Amino acid sequence: MRVRIGLAFFTSLAFIGCGDTASSDTDTSTDIDTSTDTDTSTDSGPDSEATADGCGHDVFTVSVQIGFNEVLGSTGSVKPVSGMPLQEGDTLAEVTDEITANNRREHARIASYMMPIRDALMCDFESTSVAAWDELTEILVLNDIKTAQDLSGTPMEQVYSTDGIYEHLLDGEDEHPMMKYLEEAELELKCLAFTDFDLTNPAGDDHCEIHSLDTGSGLVLPAE
Repeated sequence: MRVRIGLAFFTSLAFIGCGDTASSDTDTSTDIDTSTDTDTSTDSGPDSEATADGCGHDVFTVSVQIGFNEVLGSTGSVKPVSGMPLQEGDTLAEVTDEITANNRREHARIASYMMPIRDALMCDFESTSVAAWDELTEILVLNDIKTAQDLSGTPMEQVYSTDGIYEHLLDGEDEHPMMKYLEEAELELKCLAFTDFDLTNPAGDDHCEIHSLDTGSGLVLPAE
């Protein structure tokens, strides 16, 4: 599958996910294609103009082809596979040599879904229609991630569903539940997609186990 997405996004400095755990994957091919991509077509989600107000990152539209992308950090170096959520300055780049190591490939695949979702909530929410939000978050619905909502307990403990966080943010910005939603959604995709990988956080909690996720079972993907 080869699609095109606008990757203007802004990510949290908060950390509720996992520690930076080294991947067991040994595929080290990092031939990054840095040539300018002149095709500026985008999907129906947020567009790259979201960076104009300083929110997100000024990056060119990236061609997404699974197995031929890497997640780069703000310095431009390849980020190791990790349970850590996306950070400010991260981008997605094209590579010329196919990545066959499962966790590296899935790391980039998850970033290709989560970057536009984060951008929609953090940079371009007012312009994100219900239809666009449904399209962006299809990967979460298909994998039964963030489909249930539990607003019991303190605000710090409350869990918003995909529909719930959208409706909640219609009333105005609310950073904590938004970041909790984004970071947990990303982590839960990793629980399903990564194999032979420890996603226990520094406090010793395994989010995958706590939420009874079928670790390493693989992602259910949207139809091409």
